[in-house]
Amino acid sequence: MNFQNDLYQKVYSEYKLEKASDDSKKDLVKRVCEFGKNLAINYNPFIGLLPVKTQKNLKDNYRKTFNSLDTTATTLASAIGLGLGAYLVGLNLDGFDLGFNMMQKIRVGYELAEMPKYISFPLIWGGFSKAVTDAVSYYFIATSAVRAAAGLAGRPLGDLVLESVSYFTGKASKRSRFMKEKKEEIIKDEKQLNCAKSFTEVQRKECEDTIAKISKERYNALKAGDQEKANQLMTRLDSLIKNMETL
Repeated sequence: MNFQNDLYQKVYSEYKLEKASDDSKKDLVKRVCEFGKNLAINYNPFIGLLPVKTQKNLKDNYRKTFNSLDTTATTLASAIGLGLGAYLVGLNLDGFDLGFNMMQKIRVGYELAEMPKYISFPLIWGGFSKAVTDAVSYYFIATSAVRAAAGLAGRPLGDLVLESVSYFTGKASKRSRFMKEKKEEIIKDEKQLNCAKSFTEVQRKECEDTIAKISKERYNALKAGDQEKANQLMTRLDSLIKNMETL
């Protein structure tokens, strides 16, 4: 917009610059938030543990939150992150075995007893023993290697145990009595619908043939000068045409 008055033009230009600056800040904040959201969803080691089918369901059903979810990125980040974590923490740093006395002495009546001082990760008494830590660490290292290779090959996988549970649960649900009954209901409904369509088509064809026949009779009546018969046939035609519209 151009103004004849230089002062008005200057004020308007300053307003445009200020608005452009505000829009730029809003856009920057929006892009930073989207980047942070994308980072939190795709590059943390936990969402990628979920079965790929579950991750896709999250994206389909909760698009506002998980619209940027990429199963290849999530599973790879999970495999690499958990694999390195299991190696560094589980094997090198003695895992979650805290290395100091977790128990404290207490007196119960006339006898001494022990009870835990702290609650350690993951909110159980006493932490993990070295044997358990090693077993879990080797499991994550092995499964992470398999999952990373599968992700790089374009076949993303969540945690192998969860994927197995999801697979066998899906198989079992398809073979369940409930699913069989549902399939039978669907097949029955489809048959009824097809029968209804066939019946409707037969009715429509009969109605079309009748309309053609009456139209011919009306034409002959008009040709013969029988106006009364032509009017009666026209009434029947109107009724048949209305019935056609409902089929």
